[in-house]
Amino acid sequence: MLTHGFEPLASYPGSADTPWRSRCAICETDLGPGPTLRAVCRRTAPCPVCARRDISPLAPGYLYLMVHDHLNALHWGIANSTHSAALRDRYRAWTLVQHWQFTSAQDAWAFGYQMKLWIRGQGYPPAPSVEATDPAHCQESASLDDLPLDHAVAWVDDLVCLMDPGRQPHDTAQIPPNALPL
Repeated sequence: MLTHGFEPLASYPGSADTPWRSRCAICETDLGPGPTLRAVCRRTAPCPVCARRDISPLAPGYLYLMVHDHLNALHWGIANSTHSAALRDRYRAWTLVQHWQFTSAQDAWAFGYQMKLWIRGQGYPPAPSVEATDPAHCQESASLDDLPLDHAVAWVDDLVCLMDPGRQPHDTAQIPPNALPL
């Protein structure tokens, strides 16, 4: 289960065909009654929440930061490298300012989760403007009035370089406006 992105929340049910209560490692959704081990191993039981968001936990992925000038807001999230068109359609009014590539979307999600903990731990609430216009994504947002963009980018760069010493920090000036990674 762990190999395929599911954290068991109960002991093994005794059969590969019996639902196994688990939690998605990407979005932390409690999947009760849960997928069967057989379906998970055959890769026919993706997380219903992540699958709707076009995220494959084990495929390469990236953590991204976007800004919305009109809302004066920062938004972060994860995506798979092969789903940039879906991301572009979903966030037409947002401008990508930075992204960090990971070998799996699970790893990108872990960094995004740490970013959320850090931002909320610093006392920065979700951006009220995003909450009013896009409540589904407000938890992964902050107002640029509260949190300067360069601080958010520097924090993620520092964390990524700390966790993976071979990486070099990004230069946000190198990313053209409205560019999305391939």
